[in-house]
Amino acid sequence: MVLEPYGSFMSEPSYEGFDKVTAAFGIIGRESSLRPNIGKPRVLVKQRNGDGEFPWMFDLPGGAADPEDASIEQTLERELLEEVGVRASYFFRIGRPMWEVREQERKIVEYHLFYAVPFGPPRESVEAVNLAWVNPMSVLALKIAGLDVETKAMSPMGVMIFDGFSVIGEPFYVGPLTPEIANSADALHPKSYSLLDHGRYFGRLDKDGEVKLFRRLNPFEPKGYFAGSFEHLGPQG
Repeated sequence: MVLEPYGSFMSEPSYEGFDKVTAAFGIIGRESSLRPNIGKPRVLVKQRNGDGEFPWMFDLPGGAADPEDASIEQTLERELLEEVGVRASYFFRIGRPMWEVREQERKIVEYHLFYAVPFGPPRESVEAVNLAWVNPMSVLALKIAGLDVETKAMSPMGVMIFDGFSVIGEPFYVGPLTPEIANSADALHPKSYSLLDHGRYFGRLDKDGEVKLFRRLNPFEPKGYFAGSFEHLGPQG
């Protein structure tokens, strides 16, 4: 599927006889100190082992909810510790949930994405046999679950990875929350990155009342991101 502003992933589908699985995935970012990527944000991805779906491919740390999980945040907290040895309990939601229909498995997967504030460095595990810090260009060279560079098709996993890059970089606008911005978002909160302008941007409200706007990245767009109605707020030229 070609990446669009959440495209057909935006509304929850209903298929009779299909099981629903809820899953949470985490963006863990850092600033690289290695040239030539100095100063560029990087995202942690993990390589799966040879078992299960998408063997040996890379994806984000996270996974499906267990019945005993009290919340989707608790699911992510548990999965991060199990898969990459990271303790985290402070999360920022990124965008809205996405849904994927897997007809052969008769399953609907609901994806939730968060930016996680980690305590301590990640480490490999039985489930994550290799870890990599990737930038937006290097991720296209990896075998990401569901990402097909040749056909420019992206599964929810690919969308989530680039949504993570979107919000860990520098915002292109920091300033007052204008009516123009407020009217384009469902809601703006300090604890979440909300979609604005039909999914073309992310916005987060600071505690001091200022808003930060981030361009939503798409590696298959000519500029590398979706261009919307707020471009005049960013640097010109």
